[in-house]
Amino acid sequence: DVYREGFWTFLKISFAVSFWNTSLWTFIGIFVTGKWCYSSSCVDNWYADDGKNNVSIVLLLLYWSSEILFSSIAQGGIILATAFIYANQQENITSSQLDWWLCLYNGGMKNGLALVIAAAITTLGTVCGIGFFFFPGIYLLVLWFVVYPAIVLEGCNNNISKVEVSMQAIQKSRILVCGSWCYCSCTAL
Repeated sequence: DVYREGFWTFLKISFAVSFWNTSLWTFIGIFVTGKWCYSSSCVDNWYADDGKNNVSIVLLLLYWSSEILFSSIAQGGIILATAFIYANQQENITSSQLDWWLCLYNGGMKNGLALVIAAAITTLGTVCGIGFFFFPGIYLLVLWFVVYPAIVLEGCNNNISKVEVSMQAIQKSRILVCGSWCYCSCTAL
């Protein structure tokens, strides 16, 4: 039901974020190389042309950073849209709350920095955990399963920094997962 009701909202959010990212890298590709560029293959080609070129390495890092930022914003918007759909099933909430732009703005853009910080912390922790005998990484993956929803749905308080918001969401995820460890682990894996 959630997917059916929110299909067009999810699609619009995904399309908008993909359009912004593609437009950014098309502009950078034209600016840097003078050629039409619209995908990561251009960035890979910049790097492959001359592996010692510092500009290529910087562009590759910028590309990865923009991918993390834009995907975090999209996930935040989709999480908020999903929450509105569930709330609408429980109560009579107006359909204007499912507006794709409001979900993207309030869920993703307002929380973008906190989502990126949380993504960096949890990804680094999970990758390091997987490096240490695999199972610690799986444990951390499940433990931090609901970090993004915690950030989006709990909201960012303007009185505290985005790092603190991310850390609070990581702690909240641990608390929320503890009661549903089996369900979260099966869903995460």
